[in-house]
Amino acid sequence: MKLDLFRFRPALALAVLALAAACQDVVQPKQRDPGDPFAGLRAGLHPVLVVTEAGPVTTYAEVRLRRVQTSASIASFQAELAYDTAQLSVLGADFPAGVDGAWHEVSPGQVRFAGAAAGGLDDVPLATLRFASRKSAGQRAFSLNFQELVGANDFSDLAPQVAAGSPLIVSAYPAR
Repeated sequence: MKLDLFRFRPALALAVLALAAACQDVVQPKQRDPGDPFAGLRAGLHPVLVVTEAGPVTTYAEVRLRRVQTSASIASFQAELAYDTAQLSVLGADFPAGVDGAWHEVSPGQVRFAGAAAGGLDDVPLATLRFASRKSAGQRAFSLNFQELVGANDFSDLAPQVAAGSPLIVSAYPAR
């Protein structure tokens, strides 16, 4: 006796839709408080860019990872920051004490930077990039992509802990 799968397709489709509808409240992230960009973040590492302007011609972009429900310490990282060349041009990058780091402008509008810290990095800036500003830089002036994150305790790949689908949080105050 041959099983006719076409006869069960509508029932299977309805079952999948019912399961998806029942799970929506579980997978939906909490709504963020507009006054606190860090409220309601799900577990993982969240890219944060703290953008400050120092006078009319200089903008600083401090790159951080906000740790939520994880104690992962970072041994090394590599990331790319894309920026709007109509608004900004890169001047340089600084790394915190204890971090051996380097940066390179891959092309106009794209800076690659990397660093390593023997003691690991917790809640400190990974790098601070300096830009010459032609006009005020806003949230849409930047995008950040972490290509490599290595754990300090066991040299594990932490890149999967960067919260997938989490938008870049651009803030005027640090992620403390």
